[in-house]
Amino acid sequence: PLYLSPEAFEGHLSEKSDMWATGIMLYEMLLLRRPFQEGSVFVLWSKIAKTEPKLDDLPGSSRDVVKALLMKDPATRPTARGCREMAWFSEEKPSTEAMKPKVRPSAIGATNYFHRAAALCIAAELSMKDMPDVFETFKAIDKSGSGRLTQSQLAEGLQMLGITQDPAEIMALLDMDQSGDVSYTEFLAGILSTDGGLSERHMKEAFDMFDIDGDGSISTHELRSMLSGDGPLVDILPDGHSIDDIIAEAGNGEGIITFASFKKYLESASTTAAPPVLSAPAFQSSFANGSAAPSDFVVATRSAASSPTRDKTQGSP
Repeated sequence: PLYLSPEAFEGHLSEKSDMWATGIMLYEMLLLRRPFQEGSVFVLWSKIAKTEPKLDDLPGSSRDVVKALLMKDPATRPTARGCREMAWFSEEKPSTEAMKPKVRPSAIGATNYFHRAAALCIAAELSMKDMPDVFETFKAIDKSGSGRLTQSQLAEGLQMLGITQDPAEIMALLDMDQSGDVSYTEFLAGILSTDGGLSERHMKEAFDMFDIDGDGSISTHELRSMLSGDGPLVDILPDGHSIDDIIAEAGNGEGIITFASFKKYLESASTTAAPPVLSAPAFQSSFANGSAAPSDFVVATRSAASSPTRDKTQGSP
């Protein structure tokens, strides 16, 4: 119902109803929110029928396009052809020379697997508007507009950012789901894992994902469960560290990881020198023989991030 036009609520559908839905989607893509959104269908219907959307935040002449598409009277809405002829679609788009990156990290992609996993948890919780400079940088590199970076695009992006790291090695670090390309979330996680600027709130959100039973600490079992994802339980991570190594180092010898030690570990990992980066073939081969596959962790992270609530009274599985 969020995309239904006023006449569609009354059972009258036409191609102009599709143009209304296009206007809603265009508004949503440009502002990352919908013009009409209510919990009740009846309140939503009333709002769509009687109120005008707020268009002030829409950029430039896109405002004219959205306004035309969201006209209450379907007869006054443009057709697809008429919409395509509006000024916004004929404006000259910025050249690639003009699309300069907004952020310039000195490096991207931590080699410590636990650190990257925590950064991915945080990135999964952030929207594009939370880190607009990183998103603009990603778009400048993603010249095809696909929303994912190939290794060749990543290589061009690293050159654009002045980063001298090997593209194949960085691809192996960032491509956590082993899809063969890098999504915006994975790119953002790579930035977060090396810039040393993680906020305490975001670190707490990541900590809570690992703290499965909500008792305020991460146990060996919880860490193994999260880093193993949907795959079999593992002891060795792709970077060669064991679960026990992480517990010992991040937990300060206490056998568990508290939020204070988790925070200290992430902050120190962002500022200390990283171990040598595995070559892409070596990194990929380390997934075999019982070591954790990043794709398994990504599945678990997406599941945890999408869960609206977590039962903090339930014991660790």
